Amino acid sequence: MALTRPTTYKLVLTFLILGSVAAAVWTVNLIERPSADSLATTAAPIFTLGANQALPGDPITFTLTNTTASDITLPSAAPYVVRNDTTAVYSPVSDQLITTLKPGETHQWIWNQQDDAGQRVAAGAYTIAVMYQAGTTPGTVAGVVGIHDAAAIAR
Repeated sequence: MALTRPTTYKLVLTFLILGSVAAAVWTVNLIERPSADSLATTAAPIFTLGANQALPGDPITFTLTNTTASDITLPSAAPYVVRNDTTAVYSPVSDQLITTLKPGETHQWIWNQQDDAGQRVAAGAYTIAVMYQAGTTPGTVAGVVGIHDAAAIAR
């Protein structure tokens, strides 16, 4: 449901007070707004990075918050991938433990800036994408973190 322009109604009351006729006019503006339920069912989970810049070696935290009105499921204990451009540099191996996030719940992960081989990644921009499923519909939310040396961050 989209927001609509206000609808104006005039309420005119005529009444008799001690033999005299009096009138009062009130103007009421009604605006149709979507309900909280309809907003919640269309919202996607929110992905949040602890910081969008990091020094080499700093742990990078990120969270997924279920802002929908329904449960969402995570396909594993670590349902994320880290990419540099289009190349996956880190995709954690984890138990295939399906996790459910109820509405309002948040889950947090930490990436230690290492690739799949356990080596520290180079400075650059990295996209962290978290996969989830809402009902039968798969989804992905993502954010970008820049890894820079201390001199680059200070500028």
